[in-house]
Amino acid sequence: RVVTLEMIMESLESTIGTGVDADAPLMEAGLDSLGAVELGNQLQQESGMTLPSTLIFDYPTARQLAGYFKEEADKANGTGDAAVGDGLAPKAAVNLEAQVKAYGLSSKLPLGITKPSQLRQIAACSGDAISEVPPMRWSLADADTLGEVIGQRVRHGGFLREAELFDNARFSVSPAEAIAMDPQQRLLMEYGYE
Repeated sequence: RVVTLEMIMESLESTIGTGVDADAPLMEAGLDSLGAVELGNQLQQESGMTLPSTLIFDYPTARQLAGYFKEEADKANGTGDAAVGDGLAPKAAVNLEAQVKAYGLSSKLPLGITKPSQLRQIAACSGDAISEVPPMRWSLADADTLGEVIGQRVRHGGFLREAELFDNARFSVSPAEAIAMDPQQRLLMEYGYE
């Protein structure tokens, strides 16, 4: 059974609860992931076809969905351009003019730099964020036994301050697991939470 644009629009209205423009991206029109699953199930039932679970994401507008069903019907009937070629329906056109917006910024850099203004100030002064190894990282006395060249290499670096501090209770992580975690993972959890 061929699923038409009108049928898709009716299914959308029953799923979302409101009318949608045929060319509007479904996710922006109010369709969430649960609604996408529900819509996919309705369309599968109406078409009698086994549909891919990513159908709604591959064809993000009602008109593109209708095009998919038309191409599938043409393939089944052996007509149209869809019957020729690799047997794959073309993917939805990518909107190259979509804008990406950043709504937040979080950073932690050596020397305690956490704000873009601090980073700009260091860069404007041609400064660097290299310092001696903090005593809690490893003993500098051991580096002296390695020879002058190697000892100087391990004596300095770009070290994050307070990287060892981690509020494991905040993330329901046991103290033993927190100690075993990679410091980058701990930082990702903390800064991702901000």
